[in-house]
Amino acid sequence: MIAFYENQVTAFYCRNLKDHSLECAAHLHYNVEIAFIYEGETDVMVDNHSIARAVGGDIVLVFPNQMHSFYTLQKERHILLIFDPKLLPELSSVFTEHLPANNIVRGAANDKELRSLIERISDAAKKDTDPYGNIVLRGYLLAFLGRLFEMAEFKKINAEDIHAIGSVMNYCIAHYSENLSLDLLEKKLHISKYYISHIMNKKLNMGFNDYVNQIRISNACRKLAESDMPISQISEAVGFCTVRTFNRAFAKHVGMTPREYRSKRFSNVV
Repeated sequence: MIAFYENQVTAFYCRNLKDHSLECAAHLHYNVEIAFIYEGETDVMVDNHSIARAVGGDIVLVFPNQMHSFYTLQKERHILLIFDPKLLPELSSVFTEHLPANNIVRGAANDKELRSLIERISDAAKKDTDPYGNIVLRGYLLAFLGRLFEMAEFKKINAEDIHAIGSVMNYCIAHYSENLSLDLLEKKLHISKYYISHIMNKKLNMGFNDYVNQIRISNACRKLAESDMPISQISEAVGFCTVRTFNRAFAKHVGMTPREYRSKRFSNVV
């Protein structure tokens, strides 16, 4: 499954819509993501670990820079929260020094206090013109996470690893169309190339080249679906030296050729 890094523009996002499912390809971002599931079923994968199934009554909790994906089995009724952890400096040590031991908090969505708070958060998110709205929203969000964290289990992580992987990801996202290498990142970020390789395998379960290719292929998919650019131009635009290399990498990560992908996306739209 193809993965990509998602750049969120706003510090807080709340979705409470009946016509949206949770399903999405594997992706990464610097934000905290919470799926409050009232009903339905979805398979969840985090950091390339084994797939677990979340059902109505569960809460999915994903911390910054955890690769994750959702595959809807039975359409969910849910509220989705995505927010910058800097919005809640009171919890910075939790977000920077820990990860959920289990990203699915079983039965947490059945908790009356959490149900009340998530609805209040959803309502507060709609009142973006209220001059005190941000204070109210932060208060509800802190109360919600305080209660949720009581029900969740966490494991300690190496904060240095998280800072390093974030720097690597940020640089790769900004320069994916250029000629990237471990030697270049070592020079630009002042981080040992051996350390970069180690933490990428440890954190993402993939090598540096595979990670860069996934970013490139993700952007290629968007160009194939949203433009009529020739495949050769797209290949060059996303950083591949030859169309042959692009086709091979695309087939590896997507399971089909770029031409087949474009044809499939077009037929689905029509």
